[in-house]
Amino acid sequence: MIQTCRKISLPSELSSLNEAEKLVQEFCLDCNVTHARQSDIQVAVLAAVGNAIQFGHQHHGPRLFYLECNLTETNTMEFIVTDSGKGFDFENVPDPTDPWNVEQPTGRGIYLMRKLADNCTFKKNGSQVVLEFGIR
Repeated sequence: MIQTCRKISLPSELSSLNEAEKLVQEFCLDCNVTHARQSDIQVAVLAAVGNAIQFGHQHHGPRLFYLECNLTETNTMEFIVTDSGKGFDFENVPDPTDPWNVEQPTGRGIYLMRKLADNCTFKKNGSQVVLEFGIR
């Protein structure tokens, strides 16, 4: 059961990163998350938002993406980012730590989400990502 829920829809524009960051900061403050944990959450969630804008919608401003923030009864923070793109093969994403990929300008977002979140799940063919963080 979800105790707290906030959900916003934003245009697929880079300026929407600021609104998403503000929502995540406020939600973390309301949930009394430590500063260090909040930093991890922000990096992971903004990576998901950036991917929705850049890859899910390919910067098509009129299209919206959704960011939902939940606190469950088990004190797990859940952030859900959903775009209306066609998705991607999230099982076969290149490893950004591989020497062949280290100097690539993109490709670190999913890696960061998986490393920083306690649980990272892709749904809807990859057009939705659920990031879970236990409150410590």
